[in-house]
Amino acid sequence: MAGETAKQPILQVSHVKRRFGERLILADITFSLQAGDRVGVLGVNGSGKSSLMKIVAGRDSDYEGQVHIGAGRTVGYVPQEPELDLESTVRENVETAVA
Repeated sequence: MAGETAKQPILQVSHVKRRFGERLILADITFSLQAGDRVGVLGVNGSGKSSLMKIVAGRDSDYEGQVHIGAGRTVGYVPQEPELDLESTVRENVETAVA
């Protein structure tokens, strides 16, 4: 965005923890992203990648910590297993998911 500086994060995640029952999936996750950053989230199955993405996208509110999205910013989210409209094309399904 015009007038942004590198010191203004577009996303800030602070001390996020997520449990499923007694199982701690995310433990004290803290990071920030600047405009133009590219990120890969890697881990074995069950390590919390999808849980973290749902938290950042506002689809999961059952966590401890803070997530701050920069002013004027939004987060798009396409689930791992989306509900597809079989009458639509792949492109149309993706466009619907990110609308």
